[in-house]
Amino acid sequence: RASPDGIPGSTMMLEHLHPTIQGYFVLADSFYESLSASTVGSESGYIWERTVPRNAARASLLVTPIDSLVGMYRVDQLMNSWPFKPAGSIAPPLDTLGAGTFAGQLALQLYMRDITRLEALDRYQQAATRSGDARAALQSIFAIIQRYPFLSGPYLSAANVQMALRQYDEAEQYVLASLERGESPEGRRMLGSLM
Repeated sequence: RASPDGIPGSTMMLEHLHPTIQGYFVLADSFYESLSASTVGSESGYIWERTVPRNAARASLLVTPIDSLVGMYRVDQLMNSWPFKPAGSIAPPLDTLGAGTFAGQLALQLYMRDITRLEALDRYQQAATRSGDARAALQSIFAIIQRYPFLSGPYLSAANVQMALRQYDEAEQYVLASLERGESPEGRRMLGSLM
C-alpha cells in the first residue's frame, strides 16, 4: 500500500530483496502498530504509553552519509552483475569510482576495506566537529555508540559536543555512561566541569 500504484519498486526496495530506508520504516511501522494494538506487554505493566511518533523516529535515524554512500556502492556493484545483467557481464572496475566530498572519500575507503566503519565514522565526526556541524557530529557519534556501546570514548565525544551546545544535562548523562564503561581522567574532569 505504501508503494506507488501498490507495486513495490525502487521507493521501497533497493533490488529484489533488500528494503530501502523508507521500506524498513514501513515494515517497522507495521510491526509497531500491530504490537501496540495488541495486549502484548500489558502483563508486565508496559501499556504503550511512550510511543515514538513517526517523524521523531525518522529524525533520529542513525544512518550517516557514509553509510548511505557505502550502501549505494554495494547495491550498484550488485546490480551490475547477474541476475540483473546478462551472464558474463562485467561490472565497471571499482577503481573508476571517485568521491567529491569528504564523506564520499571516507565511504569509498570503507567500501574498498581500506578503513573500518569505526574509523570512517570517527574521522567524519571529527571533521564535523571542527566545522561546527554539531548535528552531523552527534549523528556519527550516536552511530558509533549504537554499534560499539561498550567503548567509553564515544560517550565523551558526545558529551563534548553537547557541552558546546549548552546541553549540560545530556552531556552529564553521557559522561556518566562513559565512566561506567571505564574510568578516565578526562571523564572525571568533564564531570567536575559539569558539576
